[in-house]
Amino acid sequence: MKERESIYETKWNKVCVWEREDIDFPPHLHAYAELIVLREGSCVATVDLVDYPLAAGDALIVFPNRIHSYRTPPGIREKNYTLILPLSFFPPYQERFASSLPSSPLVRGFYREPEVAELLDAAFSCNRGEGPFDRAVAVGYLTVLLGRLLGKLDLQPVEAERSAEGRIAAYLCEHFREPLSLAVLEKDLWLSRFRLSHLFSARFGMSFPAFLRALRVQEAERLLSEGANVTEAAFSAGFGSLRSFDRAFFEQKRVTPSAYLRALREERER
Repeated sequence: MKERESIYETKWNKVCVWEREDIDFPPHLHAYAELIVLREGSCVATVDLVDYPLAAGDALIVFPNRIHSYRTPPGIREKNYTLILPLSFFPPYQERFASSLPSSPLVRGFYREPEVAELLDAAFSCNRGEGPFDRAVAVGYLTVLLGRLLGKLDLQPVEAERSAEGRIAAYLCEHFREPLSLAVLEKDLWLSRFRLSHLFSARFGMSFPAFLRALRVQEAERLLSEGANVTEAAFSAGFGSLRSFDRAFFEQKRVTPSAYLRALREERER
């Protein structure tokens, strides 16, 4: 059976706010919360293999370490607000995010509720103009917004299976640069190899080696974009050889690391 393409994002560690159009993104997961608010048009979000159609005015929040993707139907023009929300910036809600999941992440008509548009616009105004992004002020507005949104969700205690999934994702996010195997995870996470293999297949949609390669390629891509050479990126990201790095990078990006680096340099020289 062909493994589903999926990635674990590690590159965001600060609050980010964007206005975007026509959102399309493959299955991925990350250690922060993500909020999508649809302003115009429609799209479909998939969270934990469940489809949620969004219409203008709807909001959808993805809790940390949940597999999700987005697609905009052909011929539809769509505009949205996208917010990246690392929980370290929102202490009042950390426990809620860690101990529960919503029965549905979708809140119909949230954007049209009193003061919601104003709070979002105030947060986004911190990211407009020529000056630097005023993150502290944006966090203040978003803290109020998050409180309103979480109050509308039917939050349920995290099931043991999903708790284990979150533990695995968090562990790999921290340790993926190190030599890892199912035996190491079994020892450190107190989960049997059989259960680990099942969780990777059923919840992450790929095998453990494929998941680990995806993490390392993601990190190597970041390092290359920040000025590392191919050898530095490969070994800093956890690959044991340049050959295995070249193969994994090409498999995911359809370009070799050297060609990717050349393209980056050419882009910067324009």
